[in-house]
Amino acid sequence: SDLRPDTNDPEMAFAQAYLKFRNREYDDAISLFRSYLSVFGQNEKADDAAFWIAESLAAQGRFAEALSEYNNVMTKHPNGDR
Repeated sequence: SDLRPDTNDPEMAFAQAYLKFRNREYDDAISLFRSYLSVFGQNEKADDAAFWIAESLAAQGRFAEALSEYNNVMTKHPNGDR
């Protein structure tokens, strides 16, 4: 599978990652959302990306990691919509 995110188009990169989440391909989703954050970290959807990383971890039963990501979302994006 091609795991290089679309680095020119934040909407497309986000959609790629979210599709992996929807398909329950959580490792791929996490990796694509992390890439998204490293490229588009200032984007308005950064809090959503961080949230879906946490959701992906939780879905895998990695609750300690998920919790730390949820905390991350609230610390880094206090005014975000998540």
